[in-house]
Formats: sequence, structure tokens, C-alpha cells
Amino acid sequence: MIGTTPIWEAIHSGAQDAANLVDVDLTWIKPINGVFDSTVMASQIAQAADTGLYDGLVVTIPNSEIANAVIQVQRDYVGLPLVVMNVGMQTAAQLGVLAVLQDEIAAGELIGNALLDKGELLSLVSHCWT
Repeated sequence: MIGTTPIWEAIHSGAQDAANLVDVDLTWIKPINGVFDSTVMASQIAQAADTGLYDGLVVTIPNSEIANAVIQVQRDYVGLPLVVMNVGMQTAAQLGVLAVLQDEIAAGELIGNALLDKGELLSLVSHCWT
């Protein structure tokens, strides 16, 4: 298993397809033993930047500890392309980094309107970050 959940499997597959199209190597670093640990993830981001082996990093920012690691990489490795994904637009804008993401407010409004159009009046969508 490359990712840790079906959504990350799909993201990894798409990233690998894109890498193949432009003939670049993709290294996918996932949580150790499939268990999310923000301290480990922050360390993995710093180590990836520090090795000098990568021409750029694409990371997700699930919490402030990871955001701090990304900010540190921006400071310490000026010129290393850094892209964030699967993070809110506001967070990406605050960090001033290139981002691949969706507008979560617009997405919520679209799904809400679609549910209303179908007569769904009592729906619950929950998304929690740790």
C-alpha cells in the first residue's frame, strides 16, 4: 500500500501518472507504518529538503506542526519549489506557497445546493483534522 487511505491511493496514482507523462521521478513518502504522526511528518519534510536529492516538494498540511515545518523549509531552502495540497485556501494564502486545492467554501455550497435540489434536507458532512 503506497498511501494510507483510498483517497491517498488515488492521489498517489494521479501523481505517478503525471510524473510519467513529464518523465520525472516521483518519491512518495508516507507515514511510517501507515500511522499519522505530525512530529514524524514534520521531520520527514525537513529531511527531504535537507538531503538535496529532490528538485521540489509537494506536501499536505494537516495541522500547525506541519505548517511550521513547511515555513522552516521555505526559510532554509530558498529556491526549492514547494507546493501544498489538500489544505484550505486561507492556509495556503497565509503561507504564500503554490497550492493545488479546491475552494472548500464554494465546494460546500455546491454540494449543499445539489442536496437541496434532490430534496435532501437533513444531511451531515463532517471532516476532522487531527
